[in-house]
Amino acid sequence: MKITISNITILVVLITVGSAIFIHYFYQKKLELFDCENDTFANSCFKCTKVPNQTVDFLVDSKGAKVLWRSYGSIKGTEISLASRVLENCKIFDTKNWECNDSYMLGRTYVYKVNQMTNGVFSSYDKWNHELQKGIQCAK
Repeated sequence: MKITISNITILVVLITVGSAIFIHYFYQKKLELFDCENDTFANSCFKCTKVPNQTVDFLVDSKGAKVLWRSYGSIKGTEISLASRVLENCKIFDTKNWECNDSYMLGRTYVYKVNQMTNGVFSSYDKWNHELQKGIQCAK
């Protein structure tokens, strides 16, 4: 096969696009995780306490209206995957702005779960019968 400028150009473009896709899906920016006192603080990730050695990242699937939430920890400087969870029925505006809220009845208790990213700041909390539960978090 004869090497031409157009063949080299096509190869460079394919490598560049392939690298960008690989980096986007496998090297998402990890966000630091924080515990918060209330939903107002969580929504802005303000006055919240950093969770030591824990980060999260999110892979957004706009076509499937899903977000993959992955949690990581660090033990003696080695990062390990702690958990992953798929958030479904999401309203996705872009990778930095989405919401995956859910509500249902659990016996006589109304449960409202909030998982959202607003301008790159993630917040997560549950309300049972309109009262906040423990586990209010944010990430930035």
